[in-house]
Formats: sequence, structure tokens, C-alpha cells
Amino acid sequence: AAFYHLGDAMGEANFRLAIKTFINEWAYKHPSPYDFMNTCSRIAGEDLSWYFNPWFYETGYPDLAIGKVETGNEKVLVTIVNKGNIPVPVCLLFKYDDGTVVDYKMSSGTWKDSKETVVEIENTGNLTGIELGEENIPDSFPKDNSWKK
Repeated sequence: AAFYHLGDAMGEANFRLAIKTFINEWAYKHPSPYDFMNTCSRIAGEDLSWYFNPWFYETGYPDLAIGKVETGNEKVLVTIVNKGNIPVPVCLLFKYDDGTVVDYKMSSGTWKDSKETVVEIENTGNLTGIELGEENIPDSFPKDNSWKK
């Protein structure tokens, strides 16, 4: 899961380049995990310790939750809280009474500097519910991942 979501955090093109670069630079050698992490950081052009440390060197768990939801005539504001310490992407489904479903995604990079983020979307109808997460995103306590009007 960590490497699957690393591609999301770095961008798919950078992730693929990092894998190829790592394989070419370290072929027939004895790399450590730090060598892979440093290659990824170099290719991404940023220090990715905010991502690697929680996934591999800290004890913790992934846990996102829906906090406050504000619905207005024009906009919907949803506060997403990272209750855990492992950075994972944000995937939201906004459900409307006419059967419309609006999908919204944010990278795991959202959690680089913050434990809370606000998602703002246009209110396109009568919102009936919001679901947070998907099957490929681990969440230790999924009971706080839905909101119903």
C-alpha cells in the first residue's frame, strides 16, 4: 500500500522514473532502504521524509475522518481530518438525491504540512450523503468516514 500511494504522492511519471533510476543505479549492488528513499526524493525534487517516516519508521496507522460539513446554496465545504499519522490520499463521493454522484480526489501530499484540510466543491443539487475512502486506501477506523444529511 505504501508504494501504491507513493506513486500518488510523487506523481505517476516521477514514480516510474524513480523506479527505473533506482534499478539502473543500484543494479548488482547492495542498496539499503535509504538508497531507494533518497532516489525517490531526488527524482521528486523534494524531501519525501514526510511520507517515508510515518510509513516505515514510526508506529501509527492511517485514519481519515469527515469532520465538519457545511452545505450552502452554492458550495459544500467538508473538513477532512487525518486522525492517524500515515499519509493516504483523500477520495470523496458526494451523493445527491437525484442519483448523481460526484467523485473528488486529493493526493496524499495533502498531509505533508497539515492534519486537516477543507474540500470545497460546487453544490450541484440536494446533497444527501458523503463517503470518504475507497477499497485501496487503508483506514483503521472507517466508522467516521460517512456523512448523511
